[in-house]
Amino acid sequence: MLFEFPNIHNAIIWGNARNAINGFEFSYGIPAPSIQVVVQAYASANASTYDDFIWEKYKLGERLDVTDPETDEPALRNIWYASSVDAEDVEEIPEDRDHAYYADTSIEGLQRRGLLVLC
Repeated sequence: MLFEFPNIHNAIIWGNARNAINGFEFSYGIPAPSIQVVVQAYASANASTYDDFIWEKYKLGERLDVTDPETDEPALRNIWYASSVDAEDVEEIPEDRDHAYYADTSIEGLQRRGLLVLC
């Protein structure tokens, strides 16, 4: 499945990608290694793929009107990248569908599940 992502303010894309992966795996029974979801970022959405150094150095939150939900200030970090699920917790893929691994909409978390992001 391929998603186009031109506008950083349409960040629902990450939830849509998670839902696609979960749908393929749990609704259609497609084995996880056989699923490929791709997000093609372009235009302002390219910034969602930049690391925290670039976000801070160029004040991208201020330039792109992105607010950090933790500080309520213009973002100085990529708020979409980091997963709240520790890598150690998912070294082995959880069997429990209620595990946070399957609800994770971060880029890092989705990449653990095979998401490919192009920019």
